[in-house]
Amino acid sequence: MGASAAGAARRVAPNNPGSDQEQMTNRLVQIVQQSPRLGDLTKRRYARVADEFVAFAGEDPGRWTGEVAQAYYNMLLARMQPQSANAQLHALRYVSRRLAQLANNALLDFAQYVEAAAAGEAAPRRSLTREEIVRLLHTCGGHTPRDLRDYAIVTLGLKTGMRRSSMSGISFDDFGRDVANGFTYVEIALKGRRGYHHRVPLSETITSALAPWTRWLRTIGITSGAYFRGLAKPRIDGSVSVRGGLTHDGIYKAITGRAKEAGIEHVHPHLFRHTFITWAKLKGISNEEIAAITGHIVSSGTGASSVIDGTYTHREGFGPRASTAIDDDLWRGR
Repeated sequence: MGASAAGAARRVAPNNPGSDQEQMTNRLVQIVQQSPRLGDLTKRRYARVADEFVAFAGEDPGRWTGEVAQAYYNMLLARMQPQSANAQLHALRYVSRRLAQLANNALLDFAQYVEAAAAGEAAPRRSLTREEIVRLLHTCGGHTPRDLRDYAIVTLGLKTGMRRSSMSGISFDDFGRDVANGFTYVEIALKGRRGYHHRVPLSETITSALAPWTRWLRTIGITSGAYFRGLAKPRIDGSVSVRGGLTHDGIYKAITGRAKEAGIEHVHPHLFRHTFITWAKLKGISNEEIAAITGHIVSSGTGASSVIDGTYTHREGFGPRASTAIDDDLWRGR
């Protein structure tokens, strides 16, 4: 998209206060909500896709190009099956087409030429390298509340492969201690298994990474309710207001924001899950021990891939050893 397209995108944005990203996201959401052709359920789904694309592509509408839309779609393929990624691409194409129509500028139709995968085509996968993990941790190695929170989020994601939906649902009451086996755990709801919960064992490296964020929350009197919180921008005096629980979109933005600071492209929360499982498999850690962390079902047969592709179930009893798959020494020296 050239400068003229970016200018047209800004002209379409509503004239109200807020950042460019908020204005453009609001406009994209309005396009969906005002459509006479979409049902309520479809509107909510399309609006989520629009918001996620803006978080991925960045604030500047000049970045909303076919190349970036293709990269966004490739990211979707890395975390879901092609048919699911194609459904989200369909939503994004609708939004970009409507944006172009309303602005009377065909250059704004940034998603029209994205090349979609065939429905059974294998999705490309990758895991983060050691150097990339170090760079990510370094971006949140400071001592501001946001640094403490994001360090905890990044660590929990990399060391357990926890989904952002599970992470956003954690409360103070979900932490406990398995006295018999000698480790701390956090209890999470399992995606797609209503009513099922899984105790994720936490290694000492993980609990040490969570501790500074926990201590800071306690200093401001927060000892119950949502564990991960939204944070307002610091005031002039350096103080920070704490908001409600961080949503799964908030987790997404925290992780992608840190990846952007680290100069690593196409990072998303599910990449942490794939990184954890990949490193664990390379270290020779058993499927049962990996499943004790991730909550995956483990086949009683030969299916090694069941750890990656299985559904979720209540599986415990193996402790946190698998969380050492990504070397603990990367976390030393904070």
